[in-house]
Amino acid sequence: MALDERRTLFATTTLGRMFVLRRYDPPGEPLAYELSLYDDYLGPAPKELSLPDALQKSFDSEAEAVAQFRQHWPEQTGPFEDVRLGHQVTFDLAEALRQGTLKPLRASMSAEEVVDVLGLPEDVAPTSQPGCVRWFYGAVQVHLEDGRFRYLEVEDALESFTTLDFTGWFLKPSMTKRRLEGALKSRGIPFTRETQGLAVPGGFLFDFHAEVGRLHALSWNHPLAVPR
Repeated sequence: MALDERRTLFATTTLGRMFVLRRYDPPGEPLAYELSLYDDYLGPAPKELSLPDALQKSFDSEAEAVAQFRQHWPEQTGPFEDVRLGHQVTFDLAEALRQGTLKPLRASMSAEEVVDVLGLPEDVAPTSQPGCVRWFYGAVQVHLEDGRFRYLEVEDALESFTTLDFTGWFLKPSMTKRRLEGALKSRGIPFTRETQGLAVPGGFLFDFHAEVGRLHALSWNHPLAVPR
């Protein structure tokens, strides 16, 4: 996704709440924009709030959404900015696996440091565990615990990246463990067979759907791969 292509925007109110404007353009369907309001968007317990009655949720264009927002939202609010904040981190997947690192990302970095590297997430979702939250950057899920980076995950080999991009993506949702082993060997990537899947030195883990034996997710610094 090009840096000049605006997909998700944010604006912060004087009370610290955050408006997020997301663009949706699924194949074969009209372009649409949706506006959401959050409390503690970047915190450990984000909460989506109801929009004021005067503000509609869906729009046909970014310009319409911003104009309606300025007309109907009384509180002073900053400009709508791209959540990426000009950031872009790109990894060659095979090289990252061979090197065993995703620098500049590192374990236990603060939420603020994650934003400094990747920008703001396009979406957020608290988990069932208190203090734990998922930040979404395209298909990449960054898991934070008590305001610090815990691990990241890409489920079902989805190839949809934004500020955290992988080139040379060779993973497929249909991959069996045997096929993945062959793909890793052919690229000179070391691995070990573990109960939970295939582990690559440096904290990478491939796990599989037990019922069908197909690839479920690639994760880095996952608790199953890196003991606490």
